[in-house]
Amino acid sequence: MWAEGDGVEATKTLEGAEARRVASLWRTQYYTPAAAICHYPPFAIKFYSKDRLLAYASLCWECDNISFITPRLGDRQGFVGGSRQGKALLRLFRDAF
Repeated sequence: MWAEGDGVEATKTLEGAEARRVASLWRTQYYTPAAAICHYPPFAIKFYSKDRLLAYASLCWECDNISFITPRLGDRQGFVGGSRQGKALLRLFRDAF
């Protein structure tokens, strides 16, 4: 089980056009009603508006789920990590690091 702060190897802050591109890609993800139990996320993302944290989530492409840390939603949310949009989001994360 992944917990906040486990194994964080690097962080990157995006602003302006680059941040808008990530937010736009985030909004195009396909979500599913169920998610697998495992969660081994290679990446996490935080969205801010000014200094206010809006969302903090970790993403696992092995089991295609997202765990929302902020806001705390309880269960994991499934997403289609193998879709064109899911692959684009993964590529974006890999390119950033």
